[in-house]
Amino acid sequence: MNMKVFLIKGGQMVDERFLVDSMLGKLAKWLRVMGYDTHYQPFYRTGEMDHLIEGERRWLVSRHRMTVSRFDNAVLVISNHVDEQLRELQKRNLLSNDRTEWFSRCLSCNKFLISIKNPEALETVKALAKQYQIKNH
Repeated sequence: MNMKVFLIKGGQMVDERFLVDSMLGKLAKWLRVMGYDTHYQPFYRTGEMDHLIEGERRWLVSRHRMTVSRFDNAVLVISNHVDEQLRELQKRNLLSNDRTEWFSRCLSCNKFLISIKNPEALETVKALAKQYQIKNH
């Protein structure tokens, strides 16, 4: 299943993909909740952001003015609060009001989630999730 979130901009459909810098982890999580393809990691090596932004055609979202100034497709986020940060992106027409894609991505790894309809498979997934939670929390 390869779903995408699209936004209408100037009469054209655009697939918005983001690279969120290491200062904005909560924002990255909420963009994933909203179904956006959002790359986030706590540390970026030199040149890694360039490849992800230009090579994968992502919007950089950052609170660092110098980093934002290096890229055309970059947004400087001013607020410290996630709800206001989302409003800043929405004011720049980077977010859609469509909620049909919400909760379609994993908040940890950014991959699309799939629906499980088989009861046996569902029980297996629940058991694995419980084991994962015990080991990692």
